[in-house]
Amino acid sequence: MTETLQHQDETLKCTVCAREFTFSAGEQHYYYDVKGWDGKPKRCRDCRGPYKDAMKMRDLAGLAMKNASEEHFELDVARLQRAIEFLGGSSDRQDARAVEILRAALPRESGAVNACD
Repeated sequence: MTETLQHQDETLKCTVCAREFTFSAGEQHYYYDVKGWDGKPKRCRDCRGPYKDAMKMRDLAGLAMKNASEEHFELDVARLQRAIEFLGGSSDRQDARAVEILRAALPRESGAVNACD
């Protein structure tokens, strides 16, 4: 006989906005039993999309800094600033490192965001 794991709704706190959100039994079943994951989400649904966008910008910023000599590689400064603003309030260490990378990629003339260091 196969033992089935019973999941129950769980209230978690978002590391970005600090609001509480529900990690439902159905979501737990999907992520744990179907996908095979073992962690819990750190961000609420409202913060997941902007977080993914911020991480994409972090990756692009890292590439831009590695390829700084290539003139064709341009970053959208407004998107960089939105990503920095979004991640700036997070309590997660990985997010803090991402902010450092994003700030380092900002052109010097857009130092308004860097001024809060």
